Amino acid sequence: MEWKTVTDFHSERINIKRSEFYATAFPVEGERDFREKLKMVSRRDATHNCWAYRIYSTNGILEHSSDDGEPSGTAGRPILGVLKKYDLMNVAIVVTRYFGGVKLGVRGLIEAYSLAAELAVKGSRIRNLSLVKEFEVEVSYSELNNIFRMIETAGLDLVKTTYTEKGVRLLLHGAKIPEGIEVKDVRDVLI
Repeated sequence: MEWKTVTDFHSERINIKRSEFYATAFPVEGERDFREKLKMVSRRDATHNCWAYRIYSTNGILEHSSDDGEPSGTAGRPILGVLKKYDLMNVAIVVTRYFGGVKLGVRGLIEAYSLAAELAVKGSRIRNLSLVKEFEVEVSYSELNNIFRMIETAGLDLVKTTYTEKGVRLLLHGAKIPEGIEVKDVRDVLI
């Protein structure tokens, strides 16, 4: 599966029958990161702050949404639908509504929240994501040149180097783990 993500916060505003809709799309690294950013993006004086997110985890894809007081299924689910439509992962969208006095009805709300979310996505900078293996290797100082050659030959990305008394701990990313390397803490990550 090919996924994409947004690179930064992006907001769009639309007016539908005197109601103002402010949609903000932004990248998230996990549920805790989402909760912190939700506090920043939500507007306390608004009628509703509806949202959805999709986050990749080793246990599967986490998808959640909230209608925040709108009729069930009229806000959060349509926003989540936009995330799925554009194959977005590790992305959240918050759509804030200021009620303008005219009721939109179920169909109208679904269309309004979908449109606002889609405008935020279309205005965002988007990049492709790759699913790679992240793993740690510990080597002695005498093995360091050999491991660097193997990293280069296998096309691995060196993410972090930590020097210890006994040797070097390397955090690596790659499409697969080369044979002959003893690894620790293997997990799939999106980058």
